[in-house]
Amino acid sequence: ERRVFYPPSPFPLFYKRRTMQPIPEISPAIRARLQQCFEVGNQKMQLGQHDYATEMFVQCVQGDPANIIYMNSFIANLRLQHGGQKKKSRFGFLKGAKPSLPGGKEKDLTTTIKNGCEKLKSNPWDAQTFVSMGLACLDGDFEEAGLAYLNHAVQSEPDNVDILRLAAVELTDRKVYEQAKVCW
Repeated sequence: ERRVFYPPSPFPLFYKRRTMQPIPEISPAIRARLQQCFEVGNQKMQLGQHDYATEMFVQCVQGDPANIIYMNSFIANLRLQHGGQKKKSRFGFLKGAKPSLPGGKEKDLTTTIKNGCEKLKSNPWDAQTFVSMGLACLDGDFEEAGLAYLNHAVQSEPDNVDILRLAAVELTDRKVYEQAKVCW
């Protein structure tokens, strides 16, 4: 039996799996409404009306958290709205003062997604928010969406060792070894 040793970290690397309340099945009528919101959001995004597009995409992401197309469009719109470049902070050296991974107090997937969408509206490169949304999706058995959120967290902070390690562990658990190697 091979044992794997993970170096100690000040952050909760192996978080306790939470039991999320299952999301009810999405009816065809709701799915059609979400698709209409998505199409309107795409049209408004192309016209440069990013605030309106953001509201449309928020409805889509909150209505169907497992849909990564809705999520990617929402994040792309926010990043276009905020100038497409990650803003550098004057006080970036203070970043180490706060933990880089969330402890996770919310027990409901819809609450986590709703709060995450609100946080991302002000900073679409917030890796902590992406991690908390990703872990909530993974706990809610939405693996593709959870891994996509973790991918956005890694893209937001590619030098953050704790986020890379968490992404590698989650990818390894799902037997996606090639992508996990990149994170290690």
